[in-house]
Amino acid sequence: LLYYGENTVLQDLMPFRGFQSSMDYKMTIGLGQTEMLDSIRIIWPDDRTQKLEKTEANQFLTFAHSDTLPKYTPPKPEAIVPLIKEVGNTRLIAHEENNYNDFDYEGMIYNLLSQEGPALAVGDINGDGNEDIFIGGAKDQPGIIYQHLGKGQLKTIEQRAFETDMNFEDTAAAFLDADGDGDMDLIVGSGGNQVGDENTYRARLYLNDGRGYFTRSAEQLPTTFKNISVISPEDFDGDGDMDVFIGSRSVVGTYGVNPDHLFLENDGNGSFTNSAERLAYDLKDEGMVTDATWADMDGDGKKDLLTVSEWGTPKIYRNSGRRLSKLPSSLDSLSGWWNVVKAADLDNDGDQDLILGNQGTNLHYKPSPEDPMKIWINDFDNNGTIEQIVTQQVGDKDYPIHQKKELTNQMVALKKQNLKASDYARRSIDQLFPEEIFSMSIVKEAAFAESIIAINEGDGNFSIQVLPSRVQLSCVCGISCVDINEDGYLDLIMGGNNFEYKPQFSRLDASYGNVLLNDGKMGFTWQDYNQSGFFVKAEIKHLESFADKSGNRFVMAAINDDKPKIFALDD
Repeated sequence: LLYYGENTVLQDLMPFRGFQSSMDYKMTIGLGQTEMLDSIRIIWPDDRTQKLEKTEANQFLTFAHSDTLPKYTPPKPEAIVPLIKEVGNTRLIAHEENNYNDFDYEGMIYNLLSQEGPALAVGDINGDGNEDIFIGGAKDQPGIIYQHLGKGQLKTIEQRAFETDMNFEDTAAAFLDADGDGDMDLIVGSGGNQVGDENTYRARLYLNDGRGYFTRSAEQLPTTFKNISVISPEDFDGDGDMDVFIGSRSVVGTYGVNPDHLFLENDGNGSFTNSAERLAYDLKDEGMVTDATWADMDGDGKKDLLTVSEWGTPKIYRNSGRRLSKLPSSLDSLSGWWNVVKAADLDNDGDQDLILGNQGTNLHYKPSPEDPMKIWINDFDNNGTIEQIVTQQVGDKDYPIHQKKELTNQMVALKKQNLKASDYARRSIDQLFPEEIFSMSIVKEAAFAESIIAINEGDGNFSIQVLPSRVQLSCVCGISCVDINEDGYLDLIMGGNNFEYKPQFSRLDASYGNVLLNDGKMGFTWQDYNQSGFFVKAEIKHLESFADKSGNRFVMAAINDDKPKIFALDD
């Protein structure tokens, strides 16, 4: 151990290798421009130690072991009080993902779309002042209502309606007062990518009896039979009832094609009409939505709709009080694989900033504005089935990332080209298909992989701040904005991971959760796990904060194929 100034250098010497072999016992340590060391400490394998004070650099030193040397006693580490603490709760039930392999039906997609649950929603369902929890089930597993007893302790409330609807896969949910009776009702969206079950891809409205027991509404909500990704309620037109945006991520069995989205207008009695074409016409071009939220982005007192999508850009739809219209912004150039968006005033300047979760930079491929990833959607072999080809741009050419066998198995006509693997590796997509087919493709791109903060500068302009490198080690799928250390500035809790990539692309599993403290100057410092107390080695799909009637704050992590976890923000 070498100490100089505020620096510490540690080197281990282990000269042994194989049988009767060794290595040089000399160690070379570079110190840059440093000329004097404060001290050097040698610790031998038997914990004997010796120490030199005030030692000059640029010299060769020799040390010898002796049984007379004193034993080394390491300093006791200072007790670390974590910022948040996990709450033990034996009543939590594990989400159990059903076994379904999308790749058997869509061989060209690169990750599963059927494992996006569980859904998570927070709301006070019985009016006792404690915020309660809904967690959705996978296919053939009912959703669960957890009543919050206070201090983060939960108990399940049996819901027969959820048992009846357990054939749905719950991928999105939100509490709202749908029928204007003063209690929290629930809308649950169904998703996944299971071919043949299209009738289960719908949103369901459950009405609350005021005591926290739910029954399925007899009125069917409008549906598009698509893979629902988000349900976001808001009183869009200020008439006193809650309207709902329902976004979809994909068309079942046809990845890449834009799904339809719903904008449900409430008549005040819990009856909803899809008014997307009349009130939100611009949503027709929205793309593959993964998340959405409402926030007043232009300071006019009305909340606007914010969306993010896969193979798309973050978008703002301005609310005029009569309709939603696409608002041009500097975010329109940030194409990526966005997973989540949150709006919060991070710099306390009175406007709403954005926190945007992306796939991160720890990917097999590295998109950039100069060399973006692209997805080409077309019936390339004219067999009536839509295929998707993903490419990486290199220079002015786009090269497929798929293995040759994947491409030829999906498009048998390519076998006639008798390509060797080495030839295929050098073929760009325009060299694999005739111009008349290639040019008819729908093309989307992703040029930006980092998770970011977008600081609102007004008039649709944002300054972009890339989050710390530890956040970029994996995707971000859940974000909670809370003032952890109660300094008056909102901090960030983030989680993610995606285990569903094809083996050749490697799964995203390097995140154990992230806590970032806001210094008040838009500097966000990543906290070590011992310091943060937030350590989740799993696939987090959603993060939501909730509280009890005493003001104690908590965060729940909804985890795919595992039990949820609860963390307390207050002692």
